[in-house]
Amino acid sequence: MTSSPSVVITGCSEPLSIGTALARAYLKRGYTVFATARNVSSMTALGEAGCHLIALDVVDPESIANAVKQVSDVTGGRLNILVNNVSAYMSVGRSGAQITLLAFRQALRAERPC
Repeated sequence: MTSSPSVVITGCSEPLSIGTALARAYLKRGYTVFATARNVSSMTALGEAGCHLIALDVVDPESIANAVKQVSDVTGGRLNILVNNVSAYMSVGRSGAQITLLAFRQALRAERPC
């Protein structure tokens, strides 16, 4: 169990993303950092820097439960900060003009759960 403050950051898959920059900043400040993305292999550099890497799809309940367990196992059930940086809308690989209304609504639910 870690005694340092902890932070979970979603959306850390891109090397030049806000999520990655935040993960590095929190590491420098002594936090236990849990960097998440759907594909863990996209976060290799963060793992090498000292982050805990977690595969997480924020719209999949089983994936969420698995991530919660992994964080809890390290922190003893305590989490200080959650940064929800995921961008499901952009991850569909289309411009705003090409996305369907249904896909847009699903992205909003992922980014702002009700």
